[in-house]
Amino acid sequence: MGEVCKASAGLKPERANEIVKALLPRYEDELEKNIPYGFTFSQLYDVEKGTPKPDYMRMYERIKDEFRGFGLRFRH
Repeated sequence: MGEVCKASAGLKPERANEIVKALLPRYEDELEKNIPYGFTFSQLYDVEKGTPKPDYMRMYERIKDEFRGFGLRFRH
């Protein structure tokens, strides 16, 4: 998520820590039970077109919205 990295550049460490503390409880239990192994390129992208698949784009936008809620601003 390069956009999240760019949007969080310049955050004070205290603010970044607040965001991590808010996010961790949402995912911590699930991460301990079901280790996410990630996805292959072809699971996320239409290989012939080189474009993201709709399910991946919905997830991507949902996560960006979550970070917007913490005050991060994205260029696009």
